[in-house]
Amino acid sequence: MSPDWAKENLKVIRTLMERSTEYRRTLAPIMTYAGVVGLLAGSLAEWQRIRGPEKFALFWLCVGLVSIIGAFLLVRRQAIADKETLWSPPTRRVFQSAAPLLCVGVFLGMAEIFWSSAANNPLFKSDPNHPVTRLIALWLMCHGGAMHAMGFFMQRGIKLFGWVLILTGMTLYIALNVPLIVDRLPEPTPDRYGHLLMGALFGGAHLAYGIYLYFTENQADES
Repeated sequence: MSPDWAKENLKVIRTLMERSTEYRRTLAPIMTYAGVVGLLAGSLAEWQRIRGPEKFALFWLCVGLVSIIGAFLLVRRQAIADKETLWSPPTRRVFQSAAPLLCVGVFLGMAEIFWSSAANNPLFKSDPNHPVTRLIALWLMCHGGAMHAMGFFMQRGIKLFGWVLILTGMTLYIALNVPLIVDRLPEPTPDRYGHLLMGALFGGAHLAYGIYLYFTENQADES
């Protein structure tokens, strides 16, 4: 371990600790924005009756891209206001912590598109039992894990938020494998409720957390 590498990491950690309140303030509009986008997207998809696992996955991957672009612009605006470099070492650390699980989420969505499109090919067989709802559960766990990883550079609230998403995803995934629950689900559950479920679990959860951050921001500044 070189002295320069250790010194740089200590500097980054110190900067992250000093700016935890600023990151929290930036996180509030990001979460609120993502929540509004999620709720609007769920309503739009249901209104337009976007059906099928491959269309579902493609639509929500696009929604995720819109959310990421909006979050980037919000972070850029904050960096300009603070007269700082956007792609600073602390920002890189936060991004690198969340990137692996976010990449897994993208992979799962692309895999769903591929498997559903190749359903007629005997070499590729996808699970016909509630594939969309299972994808939602996996996405929740991946996104929650990414939020929890980012929480190591911020205050503990985002870690708790990450755990909420992870546990919700676990609960949903388990419920899909309990016969007493699955047998009572109306058909076709993925097409009828998938978009609304995504809007509620992703959009609603992010919006609620964003509102919480706004209302507790003054308390964090005072402490």
